Amino acid sequence: MREKYSEEFKSEAMSLALSSDSPYSVIARDLGVNYQTFGNWMRKAMTDDKSKSGKRVSKPDYQELIKQNRAMAR
Repeated sequence: MREKYSEEFKSEAMSLALSSDSPYSVIARDLGVNYQTFGNWMRKAMTDDKSKSGKRVSKPDYQELIKQNRAMAR
């Protein structure tokens, strides 16, 4: 049986994954989501981001932006 996850849940899960140093497999397990399903969400989100901005967003890019934002906030 396929579980349906809300778009809000998916968005929060992806934000957590991008802001965390933990591997995607650990985050997926902690959230109770199949690793392949979680990977599909991440791949789709990164592909969608690429089509909107013309540049692919990756985890290291996102983490660097978070660090820069925190530094500017100080």
